[in-house]
Amino acid sequence: MATPTNDFYTCASGVSIHAGRTKSSVSLLFADGVPEVRSIASDFPDIGGSAVVLSISSGSLPASMTLDPLGKTIAYDGTPGAATAAVVIQSEPTAPSLTFSNATGVVPVMAGVVFREGDVTGPLGASHSGLSVAVLCTWPDGSVKHAAVCGRVDASARVTFTTVFDGSPVLTGSAIQAAAPSAVVDLGAHGSVSLSSLLASPTKTWVSTPKMVECHYRAQIGSTDMAVLFYVRLWDDGTMWIRAAVENSNRIRASGTNYVISGTVTIDGSVVQTYSAWTLYRNTQNIFERWVGATQYDVVVNHDVKQITRTKLVPNYGMATTISDSALNSLPTTYTPNGNLLFTAGMGNTGYQPQIGILPKWDAMYLVSGDSRAWRSVMAHGKAGFSYGILWREGSRMLCPTDHPNDNYGGTGYGGGTEIANGPLSWETAHHPSMGYLAYLLSGDALYADAMLGQCATLFQLMNTGYGAGVARLDKWGQTRGTAWFMRTLGQAAALVRDSSVERPVFAAWLATYIDYYASVSFEDPAAVNSEIGYPTVVSTYNQSNPQTVATWMHHFWIGTMGFLSDIGALIGAQQTKLVSLRDWMYRGIVGVLGDGSGYCYAYASRYTITISSEVVPNYTLRKASQIYQTWAEVMTATNGAQSCGTAMLGTGAEAPSAADAGYWGNLLPAITYAVDHNAAGAAAAYGRMTGASNWSALAGSGWASTPLWGTTPRPAIQSTSKSVNVEVAGAPDEFFSAESNAGAYNSSTKTWTPGRGSDGRITQVSFSLLPTDGTWVEIAGTAFVASVQPLLTSALPTYNDPGSSDLASVLDAYNGFAHDVPGGRLFAHGGGHQNSANNGIYRFDLMKMTWAIAKLPDMQTYWPANYKSNPPRDNSYTIYTNAKDAVTADPTTTAFYTDEFYDPVQPLASTRNPTARHTYYAMTFHGGKLRHGVRRYWEWDEATGTWTSRYPLGKNATTHTQSGGGYTGEAVKGTWDEVNHRYICTPSFTGAPSSGWAWNEDSQTWSNPTNLLGGWEAYAAVFARRGREWCSFARPTLQGTYWPPQIRVWNLDTGTRTNVALSGLVQSKCPDDTNAGEATIMEYVEANGKFFVATPYDLNDAYANTANLPLEAFWIDTAAGTITHEPQIGKWPALTTTSLVKNKLFYIPQIKCLCIAPDATSNIRLRRFP
Repeated sequence: MATPTNDFYTCASGVSIHAGRTKSSVSLLFADGVPEVRSIASDFPDIGGSAVVLSISSGSLPASMTLDPLGKTIAYDGTPGAATAAVVIQSEPTAPSLTFSNATGVVPVMAGVVFREGDVTGPLGASHSGLSVAVLCTWPDGSVKHAAVCGRVDASARVTFTTVFDGSPVLTGSAIQAAAPSAVVDLGAHGSVSLSSLLASPTKTWVSTPKMVECHYRAQIGSTDMAVLFYVRLWDDGTMWIRAAVENSNRIRASGTNYVISGTVTIDGSVVQTYSAWTLYRNTQNIFERWVGATQYDVVVNHDVKQITRTKLVPNYGMATTISDSALNSLPTTYTPNGNLLFTAGMGNTGYQPQIGILPKWDAMYLVSGDSRAWRSVMAHGKAGFSYGILWREGSRMLCPTDHPNDNYGGTGYGGGTEIANGPLSWETAHHPSMGYLAYLLSGDALYADAMLGQCATLFQLMNTGYGAGVARLDKWGQTRGTAWFMRTLGQAAALVRDSSVERPVFAAWLATYIDYYASVSFEDPAAVNSEIGYPTVVSTYNQSNPQTVATWMHHFWIGTMGFLSDIGALIGAQQTKLVSLRDWMYRGIVGVLGDGSGYCYAYASRYTITISSEVVPNYTLRKASQIYQTWAEVMTATNGAQSCGTAMLGTGAEAPSAADAGYWGNLLPAITYAVDHNAAGAAAAYGRMTGASNWSALAGSGWASTPLWGTTPRPAIQSTSKSVNVEVAGAPDEFFSAESNAGAYNSSTKTWTPGRGSDGRITQVSFSLLPTDGTWVEIAGTAFVASVQPLLTSALPTYNDPGSSDLASVLDAYNGFAHDVPGGRLFAHGGGHQNSANNGIYRFDLMKMTWAIAKLPDMQTYWPANYKSNPPRDNSYTIYTNAKDAVTADPTTTAFYTDEFYDPVQPLASTRNPTARHTYYAMTFHGGKLRHGVRRYWEWDEATGTWTSRYPLGKNATTHTQSGGGYTGEAVKGTWDEVNHRYICTPSFTGAPSSGWAWNEDSQTWSNPTNLLGGWEAYAAVFARRGREWCSFARPTLQGTYWPPQIRVWNLDTGTRTNVALSGLVQSKCPDDTNAGEATIMEYVEANGKFFVATPYDLNDAYANTANLPLEAFWIDTAAGTITHEPQIGKWPALTTTSLVKNKLFYIPQIKCLCIAPDATSNIRLRRFP
């Protein structure tokens, strides 16, 4: 087998993975007959911050292997026999992930997640052991659509998913009964209901998993129409939460009563509501919630809103790239009983209403921003919907058309209506919003499912009984917008309500009735099949004394709704096929109105009404597609006369492009963008006429940042990656090591290892196997930096003379660290600086060989000016090249050169433009063949070309560069590489607020300023480590209380949020004095045990009167437990003290499961091997 050259990045015993630096291929070698699960997660990282789903796009795995598309593993079941296969695995960012905010420590959670159709079949599990997953509903193809995540998790965690099911015994209602929660609704003379009397007989078990159970309990209040519905959740640690919903429901409206009540609602002994002459209106409910016990959790669940949009369960709100703070701050976030929040009090009012649309304004704001304020508003509005008369509950569920098929809210034979009024609030068919859909999608909470079902029941209850029985009831004569929102509401329930419900198939069947009718009068009607207009029926509502007109915007509502319904899986089989056929026929309505002028002209598309027929008819006259104009040319002539099309969108007032966010140009966007998504004939050209209009910028610049609900765009193509994966069942050795027989030697007395190497220089497997796994630190003979590198440097540059005070040793010892090339198994050193060293070379330690090499030679001193190669140099630092500084002083506005590079107009042979030596602290990273750091400026070294390139905020000259905000980062810089978004991120020690930072995006070649970073701690105190997609920091606490109490700070690279995890286990009096604290703290995350290894000055046994020479004691940080625990080190653990400059010289090597430390430039490297 050929020797790999730095092209492997994760290994374990018996498996080889060599994907190359481009990571275009992966090889997995399984031991014959040994069951094993192998992770390929590092080969398929997040894309754009979103978790990915894997699928095999070419080839197939052996029968003994299975791919977990979410957990990103390949499992071998141990079936004996050699096997090989080559497959291509595709990765797409469509998997959900969750993070949490407004909480610390381990918290109880329940959340909803959604999946794209076809991504996941079978069982589901979560990435964290404290969580279980319950599938709620599936797509028509049987794949998972919606699931509830339940359990307890550290609030700092990022939760992803797997297809490994938690098969532990589930919690049931009997556990709730044993826990004996208490809640009482006492309404005085009307009666009372106590939860304790109901615990033996839940009306419904909503979720039952090993980590959490939710049961519902319901009872009538006396002989009234009022009832109480208790929702109780119990977690596996005994944590409980209770909701009490006080309801008033009677399906016969005239028989119902608006009750005036007095009394109390008590949960867990606390009064959560006191009623005094309060009106509980008909068909409404009041909602109250409380945690059992003293802790009242208020956890915000953060979803990946981009991923939700990619599932197609929501529109793509692409016109808004962000939501303004003022808009988010204006959102109501707290529900109050009988309150309507931003729902219009009288929904039948005319004009713009924030709830009208496929989804309401606050839902769209969340789907754009993912902001916690919008999330809270979505949840609050989900409850506020019950302040309207939408509650039609009998027993444990909402009414269905099949329950009383011949009745409505007035009984049998009643004529029906369009509005339900309760005091100041009224619900109305033609203007009713989506209620509960997004809240249910995000939470999995049954309450919000009931909001969807309640609206469906309301539609049936209001409809004229003469229009049909049960799901055959059909209103052909209502306003077109009412038809649009009617079908949207039925479709949302049919798409998302859980599979096991009675209601879901019933409402799907009712929706199918509407699809059947409108198909029969459109594409199935020989007289209408070729109509260009795309309107199945029209109902006149304006201008009855003139030729028939219709409101185009109502039809745009309807067309957009059809696109939405076809995406969300509301119908299956032949019903879905017919829906799509109807949708495609209706797309003619939006494509035609955005025509090129040969028919209708797009410039007039925002007209409030258009003339659709020469017939003069009364308002609310129904005409079918065959009874109106058949061409858009006829409509154009009848509506606008003979007009040239022009190059601009027309309209004033609400018809103007600049008013699109709440006007008629905006109303048509969902229709045309769904048409583009579905490749409707002519749709792309029609959309192009809009976007190519001379005043498109007026529409694009409308107020989408505060009102995004109409601002949809065509869905962008989903980014994906593909890699070849070769799997083999055999008995080959791990490629990190040589398979040759040279064992070298391990001295168990001195704990010294002399590695055995193969002919290619790699350490042999047999030699490495000599190392103990009991926690012993081992010294690796022949690995001291100076002793290894000085001969190489002298050989390459015999006349090289470093003028610094510490020469080569300062490359490591002068406040410098390493960059770890994890895939390549290498460490890169680059440092020097100040008066210590002018050596700007790059030096490499190859972990496969345990040897040093020179990656890039330092600049030679031959042509340097005397005032630079003196000691000290003129400017007291070798980081400032004197001739470059003189040039900057002469031309302070230049952006062509800076003082921290070898730029030399006097001696051109010295002008290499390489960066000068400097302290690199925690700034260096290595990824994708490039060494990067952000000290003073951002620099990249390309290993392939051997060249340095500087990057800095454009337009910053040499003077403004060093001013606040100018991009000058200073010296004590901390940096990390964002491998998903291709960003170098650093927290500067010089500019901006403590938590500010700079980020250079390699793809867009632009700078940004991420916030909430890990700054805010004095630069020399903090240490840093990566844990997956988290950048973590710890600061050594001191005797005076600086950085006390201890904590670890975690910044999530995907969400940009920061979490602080408090740690217990240290004693403040044992910490060093502030003046003697130094930089002697190190930290690294160890994948082998999922904890952070930290060493910091600490007087463990109170043995030191002077804290200036405290030894470094080692600890393990467990963020899940919130602890920092001391561990004595054994073997050749170096004798480190407060004065040791070891920061950023500790690394975990995943290929060999070892910790590695370079104590200083003259000492051998030490290893600690984990089992």
